[in-house]
Amino acid sequence: MLQAEFENRFYYFELIKATSDLIVVNMYKTEYALVKKEGQWENDSRNRMKATAGLIEAIVKSVQDK
Repeated sequence: MLQAEFENRFYYFELIKATSDLIVVNMYKTEYALVKKEGQWENDSRNRMKATAGLIEAIVKSVQDK
């Protein structure tokens, strides 16, 4: 279990997959796929729910620091 801190809150998630241009996590029973496009991480267009830019940044940092 990993955690990301954003806006004075901790978000807990399970890392499913991480490559140089894709991160897939399960956070609160929802899967989020983050893709790297032109050097920026963003929500995959197929995500049911969208993470905010700040939360994406916190998730990426947590995964990279792992």
